[in-house]
Amino acid sequence: SSPLREFIPQYISDTRVGLQTKPYVSAYGVLFDVNTATAAKNVLVSNQLNLTTLPNPKQAHVLYSNGVSLFDLNTTNNVSTELSPNTFPEKCVWAQTKMFIYCAVPRNIITSGSLYTWYKGEISFSDDIWEYDLVANTARRVVDLEGLAGRSIDVSTISINQADTLLLIQSKIDGSLWSVKTN
Repeated sequence: SSPLREFIPQYISDTRVGLQTKPYVSAYGVLFDVNTATAAKNVLVSNQLNLTTLPNPKQAHVLYSNGVSLFDLNTTNNVSTELSPNTFPEKCVWAQTKMFIYCAVPRNIITSGSLYTWYKGEISFSDDIWEYDLVANTARRVVDLEGLAGRSIDVSTISINQADTLLLIQSKIDGSLWSVKTN
């Protein structure tokens, strides 16, 4: 029933899926929360240019970006908090046991068109791993990837183990896989 035709599905829970419009630098995006049992839907995030998102499957939070800034949206009270340093939700993963997000953060400055050109393969980044503590509202660099690997790592995929102690990342530059301890 939507005039929008291209969505990126995202797992939220066994009965909920997020449907995000594809991001584009000059287009406003939306993230719907769709109940797969009842077909009920509601808007979680909207009216953001270049919108990309990462719903938290365990908490009522959504990480989202408009290409210029990164935000944590508490969907219970509808309050957004800007996070710094900036990165793309595609380079992040929610912790399993605490209100943390682990992200690959580019050393380069991110502009409004960076996500689009990164997707097209026209630019790459040299990332570090940052930990965002949403309760304390702090962020700290936990891994200097270039120092650890001896070369630039542009993280394209990131996942975390159940104990929040190990990240598995893939470099977009050459497809190599890396495991990194979070502490």
